[in-house]
Amino acid sequence: MGESASIVESSRQIFKSPLREAGARLIMRNMNNTVNMLALTVNGEAMELPPGTSVAELLARMELDRRKVAVERNLEIVPRSLYETTLLDARDAIEIVHFVGGG
Repeated sequence: MGESASIVESSRQIFKSPLREAGARLIMRNMNNTVNMLALTVNGEAMELPPGTSVAELLARMELDRRKVAVERNLEIVPRSLYETTLLDARDAIEIVHFVGGG
């Protein structure tokens, strides 16, 4: 094998290393997470969230007390007991109403 052929073979071995492959997978995963954001509306405003976001996580991101709000998803009320398990989907229309005390 000539010198240039052995250099090419060495390069191939470097690019096949487990560390490089792990880095490539991480880059692809990060690219996929960026591309795969959920586009939905919350109170009429466009919002992007990572896939797998629950109603509870949305409320936490918005710094809202889940005890003082009602959440509607696609014209249906989400029971408070299901906030943790109700996952948001692309194109969901979410309405959040705050309860205000007073008289």
